[in-house]
Amino acid sequence: MEYQRALQETTVRVKKNTRHGFSIIEVLLGLVIITIVGSSSAYLLVKSKQSVNQVIVKSTKNTEFSNLIDTIRQNIDIMQIHYDSSSSMAISKLTKENMPWAFDKYMIYPVSDCLNCSGRFGYIIQPSKTIRSLYDVKLRIYHESLGDQFLEYSFIVSSK
Repeated sequence: MEYQRALQETTVRVKKNTRHGFSIIEVLLGLVIITIVGSSSAYLLVKSKQSVNQVIVKSTKNTEFSNLIDTIRQNIDIMQIHYDSSSSMAISKLTKENMPWAFDKYMIYPVSDCLNCSGRFGYIIQPSKTIRSLYDVKLRIYHESLGDQFLEYSFIVSSK
């Protein structure tokens, strides 16, 4: 009998001391975990947005240069042609300092209108050395992301 009474008192005491809710340590630990997950998610979101923007800019540039190449092909009769077909002349005309066009983001400008643009490009059209009425076109592109390197496109067009 006395054993049962002692058991009941202990049960009542345990029930009175039962906690409800979380301790401050548990709450802080939960906040730290949520903060870590949230900040890493935000970092990944920012990085993916930057990657998408870079892809869009590169895609736009490729489209613009593709359009430029098509314009040269279609209008070869009205383009300025250099009749000196030596490769040394082409190299000297296509140095970074001699580029007549600049580009930045989505626009192409004359160099004089955009001295701080991140890219430069130019092209030279010369008569083909091998076949009459064909022209060799070299398009050279410099951009700050390429450092001292450049992209060069060479293609052949015919006069109409």
